[in-house]
Amino acid sequence: MLAALALPGAASAADIELDNQPPALAAPGPERWQFTIAPYVWAAGASGDLSYGGIPLVHVEAPFSHLLDNLNFGGMLVGEARYDRFVLFSDLIDLNVSSDYSLQPMGVAVGLDVGLNLFEWTPMVGYSVVKTKDWNFDVMAGARLWSVDVDTSVNFGNILNLDADAHETWADAMVGVKSQYALTDKLFVAGWAMAGAGGSTFTWDLMGSVGYKFSDRIWGMAGYRAQGVDFDSGSFNIDTTMQGPIIGATFKF
Repeated sequence: MLAALALPGAASAADIELDNQPPALAAPGPERWQFTIAPYVWAAGASGDLSYGGIPLVHVEAPFSHLLDNLNFGGMLVGEARYDRFVLFSDLIDLNVSSDYSLQPMGVAVGLDVGLNLFEWTPMVGYSVVKTKDWNFDVMAGARLWSVDVDTSVNFGNILNLDADAHETWADAMVGVKSQYALTDKLFVAGWAMAGAGGSTFTWDLMGSVGYKFSDRIWGMAGYRAQGVDFDSGSFNIDTTMQGPIIGATFKF
């Protein structure tokens, strides 16, 4: 009888002892990839020096309004993937512009057709040397791949046609920094600074912006970007700067 009575008592004491144990700490969740896609519009004008296909070096001044009037296609996209402190970054620009001119020097009708196709891709890898709730500061390294096509056709009074075409593809090694800092829960500033060389003598790229978080997944931004390149290869020479306002949307998932 005593044994029978003791068993329930022992069980109850064990239950009380177990109930008094502190709860086990939850194991930290695993890091996961975070992805960002950001289409943007860069209202850039171009200025600099250009020569190709035997055409002497000329100075070019093309405001954004002129490029926009003659734009056939334009695509601009930034993509990013993050895992803890590691970053994969990509910036892509693809533009096709063409212009037709009619001149009458000395009473002779001259038609001038100029076409430009620019493809620029910058893949980079990075590491966040600063990573807090409000601030990321990344150091990056990678490459910038260029492809430039220029086609020119000159027609003299429908009697004589002259064509000058050029195509160049090259790559530059790139290094840079990229940062984002939260001013408030909704408002932030962001930017990057990059430079490199290799196929070109030198290239650089600066961008600064202010952004607003409409939600956790949709952000907007506006700012200013400028980049330059100095490339010289035989009869193709380009030393230009593109700069202007930039506006875009960011989608995170």
